Order: sequence, then C-alpha cells, then structure tokens
Amino acid sequence: MCCTPSQRLSTSGYKTLCEGLARTCTLRRLSLAGSHLGDANMLLLQEGLEKNCSLEELDLTACGLSDVGAACVASVIKRHADRRVDMAFHRHLREYPDLSLGEARAQATHRHALHQAARDVDAACGGIMHVELAENEVRLSTLEMHVYFNPLSTQFQQIACEMCILRSGTIAH
Repeated sequence: MCCTPSQRLSTSGYKTLCEGLARTCTLRRLSLAGSHLGDANMLLLQEGLEKNCSLEELDLTACGLSDVGAACVASVIKRHADRRVDMAFHRHLREYPDLSLGEARAQATHRHALHQAARDVDAACGGIMHVELAENEVRLSTLEMHVYFNPLSTQFQQIACEMCILRSGTIAH
C-alpha cells in the first residue's frame, strides 16, 4: 500500500487505516513516504501497527516526523520484538534436551526443535524488519534512548543503526 503526497489522508482516514492495520494478515509493506503524516497521525497509527502481525517494511520517508514520531516507531518495533520473544518462550523454549537419547543426539534433536520453533514464530508473528525514516527531523539521541531501553538490545541496535544510516544527513545531534 502506498500513499503519495497528493493523496493526503484526513484524521478519520488515519483512524480507518489504523483499524485496517490491526486486522490485516497479508500486508507486507506499507509506504507513507511524503504523506506529511506528522507525529499526531503517527500516534493514531501506533495501535494498529503494534497489533499487525504481517507488516515487514514501513517507509516513513519525509513524513514530517520528529522525536515524538520516532519514539512511536521505536515502541512499535519493541512491541513486535516482545511478541516474538513471548511466543517463542511459551511455545518452545521452555523445553529441555531429552538426555535419555544420549548427549549428542539430545543436543542435535533440541537444536532442530529450536530451529523449527524459530520458523514457527516467524510464520505466526511477523514483525517489522525494515523502517525508512529519511528526511524527518529525528534526533539521533531519541533513537539511542530507545535502543538502550530495549532488553533485546542487539536486535534493536541493529534496527536503530539501520534507521540512522537511512536518514542520510538529517541527523541532529
């Protein structure tokens, strides 16, 4: 789905989009690039983005976002990461190797089960993997704050670093 600058949505349009995002299970990419979304409308979309289980790419290039909008995006990414961890733990990660099989076979069987668990979580959970924030007025310190707040810091730092790189030249320190 794409929204071009000539197709601006009203507040009620963003509320409807939020409801649709919460329900859809097929949308993989959403581009709002150049839509003048702004922080207020980003906050309207937050709930729908957090509930969405299929979205993998979100393009927010030149959407008029500030630190408030960036915090909203960071919250969505954190919610997706938390959902994946919860699902993985509750579905599979509480299992231990069956040592009655012998150590080597038990470890191999357990490793296979963990890989299958990861595939199951990927299929069921989805989650945003790529965010474009170029040409927005987001300070680097806002993103860093959310990076260090997240207990899944390695994954989140990678996402935040990619977001910083994509903003090419618009970083305000």
